[in-house]
Amino acid sequence: MSPVRLLHVGLVKSKGVISKNVRAPWLASYLACFFFALMAVCVRKLQALPMAEVMCFRCSIPVMLYVPMILRSRASLGLAWRSRWALLSRGLCGTLALYFYLLAVRFIPLADVAVTTNTSPLWTALAAWWTLGERMSSHLLWAFPVSFCGVALVAGSHASGQPWGYLAGLASAALSGSAYALLRKLRDLPPEVTAMAFLGLAALCSFPFTISVYQAPRPEQIPFVLGMGLSGAAGQWFMTLGYRYNSAATAASLGLATVALTAALAYLYLGEPLSVWQMLGMVLIGIGTLGSSRSPR
Repeated sequence: MSPVRLLHVGLVKSKGVISKNVRAPWLASYLACFFFALMAVCVRKLQALPMAEVMCFRCSIPVMLYVPMILRSRASLGLAWRSRWALLSRGLCGTLALYFYLLAVRFIPLADVAVTTNTSPLWTALAAWWTLGERMSSHLLWAFPVSFCGVALVAGSHASGQPWGYLAGLASAALSGSAYALLRKLRDLPPEVTAMAFLGLAALCSFPFTISVYQAPRPEQIPFVLGMGLSGAAGQWFMTLGYRYNSAATAASLGLATVALTAALAYLYLGEPLSVWQMLGMVLIGIGTLGSSRSPR
């Protein structure tokens, strides 16, 4: 069985498993963190390719994976049409967030990219409160500060890289927060339909630029292109499920685990330094995300 087919079958089966296991709604969010961290490493390995081309590959591969799923759930397309403006808003926010994320990867260390882009829980909580009327759980009052202290420690005391990279990371976080809040509004849609609103739009936007700067990937880059697309597809799927079964603020706080996972993978596979303070930060992030996963009383 090919890797694409294997991932397709795994995603379909995981949807049923997670939806039935209501006692562990955090599972989908943690799986999303793992796949997004893996995707980040692949993106770093593709820096020699034009950014528009990387963005196009990142979105086109999941689109090809999701199309068969959507064709099997045609009944949901009518519901998607009724939610078209929310889907469009989510797609625009997600497309711009991905652009700024890829820009940040070009200019600053991968651990710092994860730190700046994963300040999105603050923006998500604000957007969910403003647009969805969600109130913050009492657990988040301590989970947020603990998690953000961990984020600061993972970043370390250094500020290497270009300032524009950090600004791009923060812009990606703000736009992602708005997109994540909209996922709660779209929770009645299948995850593949919601993901397509973002990925399809991003692929269309990046395609004209890709044509003008296209550079054929070298043989050694092809595994990373496929890894980026497939891990991105899995991450998008599980993230959408996570926002279906958790509040927007809780799911975003759980997503901070991406920081620890990305820093660990960058250390293991890219040789980026990992200090004792950063490892302590990972522990704090784990404590904070576990706290945020507790149901409000």
